[in-house]
Amino acid sequence: MPPLQPGEPDYPRVAPNFVVEIRSDSDSASRVHDKMLDWMIGGVDEAISIDPFTNIVKVYTRDLATNTVTCHEHHNCTRTTRIASQVLPGFVLSLYDILEV
Repeated sequence: MPPLQPGEPDYPRVAPNFVVEIRSDSDSASRVHDKMLDWMIGGVDEAISIDPFTNIVKVYTRDLATNTVTCHEHHNCTRTTRIASQVLPGFVLSLYDILEV
């Protein structure tokens, strides 16, 4: 890896394959959506946002052929809802300890 240049951040410029964000009461739904799009633009393959206030889970994925981002919304999620990752084989996100309903 080349040496750091002055003013350059001291962390690698790579994106994770997968991120999950849970909306807090200090965030708006539109702010979380914008953050998810920023992650996707930054190179993340899959991003999941969980809104415990509306019980909506959004899964953002990228179509590699067209480089477009798609958002699939899952409404009326409950504690028994499970979301399977499309980029991490075998990973299933359980909402049991996240949602109250």
